[in-house]
Amino acid sequence: MQDTEGMKMSFIDVVIPAIVGVVVLVWPQALFYGSRSTPDEKKIRMIRGGGVLLIVVAAIYLMIKIAGA
Repeated sequence: MQDTEGMKMSFIDVVIPAIVGVVVLVWPQALFYGSRSTPDEKKIRMIRGGGVLLIVVAAIYLMIKIAGA
C-alpha cells in the first residue's frame, strides 16, 4: 500500500492562486511593470478576468479541502 500523505492537498495549494488572483484583480498594471508594452483596456479586462478565474479556482480548492477529499 502506498503512502498518500504527500498527495494530499494542503492549504498552501489554496492560498497561492488566491493571492495571485487578488493581486491581478486589484493591480493588473503590475504585470506590465518594466515592460515596453502599454496596458490598454482590452488587456486589463483580460488580466482581471484571469484574476477572477484564479479566485474561483482557489474557492474550488478550498471546498475540496474542507470536504476532506
